[in-house]
Amino acid sequence: MPRFFGAAVTAEQAVVTGADAVHIRKSLRMRVGEMLTLCDGQGTDYTCEITALDAAAVTCRVLY
Repeated sequence: MPRFFGAAVTAEQAVVTGADAVHIRKSLRMRVGEMLTLCDGQGTDYTCEITALDAAAVTCRVLY
């Protein structure tokens, strides 16, 4: 499962922007419903499901 660092994570939602969002969309060609791991930079990993993709951001639902 792909892992990304420095995402804006709340209890229910996470948003990935910038180069990581472009990498998720264009290089990895991930789609809505796929899973990834987001790290908040403070030692916590979140398993997330992609809920939306657009030119500026990838929005995810935090599962746990």
